[in-house]
Amino acid sequence: MIHASGHGGQNKDHGNSKAQLTFDINKFFEIFELDEQKWEKFIDIVWKKQVHHEQSVLILENQEQRSAKMNEENVLKHLRQIISELFEDEKERVETKVPKHEKEKRLQDKKHHSQKKEHRKKPDTD
Repeated sequence: MIHASGHGGQNKDHGNSKAQLTFDINKFFEIFELDEQKWEKFIDIVWKKQVHHEQSVLILENQEQRSAKMNEENVLKHLRQIISELFEDEKERVETKVPKHEKEKRLQDKKHHSQKKEHRKKPDTD
């Protein structure tokens, strides 16, 4: 357990409620024999979630709750979430056509814009 930071009260200096988990990424990938694609996906997930990391060690912390037990559970939940995202299959994007009414609307907008520009021109004086 680690002392939580931030505001506190009477128990701040001696209440060990912060939970910290260190997770060795290299050992995890070695044990499960994961490939380079999974490694890159893992790095993307970690960057998106803005998780602390040093070299190949992931550091997960939680101090939201006053209870150390709840903070430990939240840290483990966070780790499970990261690992489950790693093993999720990415859905392929299904390309769709632009609807006909949207195309027509875009063309009408372009016509309207060009007419505005046309009306701004000075008349020809011949």
